[in-house]
Amino acid sequence: MKYWIALIFSLIGIVVSAYLVVHHYNLIYGMSEAKSFCTLSSTIDCDAVNTSSYSTIMGIPVALLEAVALFVGMLLLLGMRAFGEAEKAPIGRFFLYLSSANFLATIFMGIISTFVLRTFCLMCGSLYVVSIVILLCALKMNPTKTLAMVTTDLKGLFKPSSAGGTRGFLILFLMIPLGATLAAGMYEKSIITSTDFEKLIQRNIDEWRDGKQNDFKINAGAEFGNASASFQIVEFSDFECPHCKRAAPSLHAFVNAHRDRVHFVFQNFPLDKSCNPRGGMHEHACAMARAVLCALKQNKFNEAHDWIFAHQETLDDNSSTALASEIGLEKNSFETCLKAPSTIEELKQEVDRGNNANLEGTPTIFVNGKILPGGFLIPVLEAALKNSE
Repeated sequence: MKYWIALIFSLIGIVVSAYLVVHHYNLIYGMSEAKSFCTLSSTIDCDAVNTSSYSTIMGIPVALLEAVALFVGMLLLLGMRAFGEAEKAPIGRFFLYLSSANFLATIFMGIISTFVLRTFCLMCGSLYVVSIVILLCALKMNPTKTLAMVTTDLKGLFKPSSAGGTRGFLILFLMIPLGATLAAGMYEKSIITSTDFEKLIQRNIDEWRDGKQNDFKINAGAEFGNASASFQIVEFSDFECPHCKRAAPSLHAFVNAHRDRVHFVFQNFPLDKSCNPRGGMHEHACAMARAVLCALKQNKFNEAHDWIFAHQETLDDNSSTALASEIGLEKNSFETCLKAPSTIEELKQEVDRGNNANLEGTPTIFVNGKILPGGFLIPVLEAALKNSE
């Protein structure tokens, strides 16, 4: 029974890790159209943890290393069934060693998440459970005298089987970093068409450094992070812009992962001629911008922001009413706010800020008053943050 439990939980862990890997890359390269389902608040945020500077080791996602480690563990489990009694004992011991190392690694990541990032990842938490269950099964499958064999087994890793060694296990364990590196390289290559991504980041940073300085005097709008931080981000966004929809989860993850070092302000720039003289064909963008401003007054900015992007392709004249109902806004106050001259004036001020800065499209990201090209990409933001310190 313990064998099958370990096998099933290994499969569960691989699936969870694969989800985290895919979402990690989607957020890093601005391809995610929504936050992870387990991003619920500033303290329960899978995306912030999954894209933080601690989410990779030498550029390899920790979740990918976890997936490969669990796969190697499955190979050991299958080997315990495929080989005879003579081979079963050492395989069982090395499965225990791997399970122990995996458990210690998840505990270490849990400590970083809790005490350094101060943000909890539910999906990562499920991997902690997986590692505990697998370790308990491994302990049950091995006799108590296993610990007495640790030194012998470690020495045996550097000896061939002909000399009584267990070098084959060393090769198997080396599959974890090598396999993860290979998989990461192949996956990134399928995402990034340019082989000079690092050079592209540097060009963006150079252009940002040499860019025109804008003095944004913003006394209203949705803001997050540390208001006194030296790294100030201003995003101009349009709720009918597909690129803005994909940029939003990455920006959220970056800001929440660095919320003590970064300050973020959201500004509406609807490409809609009904409120923007330089607008375009986005006929519902101005209405959605006003709806978000009114939701902000009821402390429901995040809910309204995410709802509109989730319904971007089906927005119509009734979307404001549906928004208010579904996210729980006080209806009368909301409807009054939508028509209030103060709301119209507030939106005009945000649009004027964008036009005065000669915006050419959305999303446009300013960092410390200068446009940051590709500023919705987490590697670009990380590079800018590093260069601003």
